[in-house]
Amino acid sequence: VAPVRVASFWAGLAVVVVAVASPLDRAADELFAFHMVQHLLISLVAPLLLVASTPLQVCSFGLSPASRRTLLRATHRASVATGLSRGSTGVALGAVGAHVLVMFAWHVPAVYDAAVRNDVLHGVEHLTMFLTGLLLWWVVLSVGWRARSALAVVYLFLAGLPIGALAAMFTLAPHALYTSHLATAPHWGLTALQDQQLAGAIMWVPGGGIYLALGVALFVRWLGSGPAPGEHV
Repeated sequence: VAPVRVASFWAGLAVVVVAVASPLDRAADELFAFHMVQHLLISLVAPLLLVASTPLQVCSFGLSPASRRTLLRATHRASVATGLSRGSTGVALGAVGAHVLVMFAWHVPAVYDAAVRNDVLHGVEHLTMFLTGLLLWWVVLSVGWRARSALAVVYLFLAGLPIGALAAMFTLAPHALYTSHLATAPHWGLTALQDQQLAGAIMWVPGGGIYLALGVALFVRWLGSGPAPGEHV
């Protein structure tokens, strides 16, 4: 196993711990900006690192040969059934749509405020963000040699564009959209509107930068790619 994959796996777990089991989690209840950092870590950074480490492939090495063959056959059948083995555009667009839908749904003011005040709902929020993040990066990084370098750029654009629009709404809104932080934001020297604007800027720049950086890397790879390994022209 390449050291970079090992490092990616442990870094992904560390990001999860920082997001949900560190002082950041408590601060996120008081400031929308911290909450946005938490959301980006859970929905983008941790899933990306974990998917890039190919944990299922690595963990299969610990199985007996017979068990590993069974797992690989089951994985192959699932990939064929869902279209992943063919780089299905429908599956990929579904993953992108799920990721975007979850981000928008949990930032509806009434839903967001309810999640801040209810620990169970808050946990469901984080779980859905994490799972749809895993699905998005799995499709982008693992669906076929060609799709990873070409169509994946389109998928990232389709995911990043509406998320950027959501961030712009937070940043440019003339008033605070959420009631959860009206009383707590002043403890940090900010008004609720300033807190929201800061959260929007965090989602817009660092968050959008993740989509952009990976999209550019894949685009450059696609431009410089010849035939896939073993492919006959």
